[in-house]
Amino acid sequence: MADLAPPGSEDRFRLLAEAFFEGIAITEHGILLDCNLQMAQLFGYPRTELLGRSVIDFVAPEHRALVAEAMRAGGTGAYEHDMLNPHRGRIPVEVRARQATIDGRNVRVTA
Repeated sequence: MADLAPPGSEDRFRLLAEAFFEGIAITEHGILLDCNLQMAQLFGYPRTELLGRSVIDFVAPEHRALVAEAMRAGGTGAYEHDMLNPHRGRIPVEVRARQATIDGRNVRVTA
């Protein structure tokens, strides 16, 4: 049997996030705090280059107001917009988000 990290460990949650087929991101006030490999590929940059950047920078200009309002309002319904990937150009995406608290911080988890 494989050696598994104890429940609740950061390694176990990272493995789960990386195994997921969709991109997952955690933001605070629109700033990217963390994301899985699939989300980094969608953005078109290595994860290390994304952290600390505003997600609005990767949204098509005509959709930035829509995304900013969705983040401000904290809505959980699905909405669509185009992302800008430096290698693949415009990518239409459907976004669903949920508010969460991590280490006492109010964040937004997006898939």
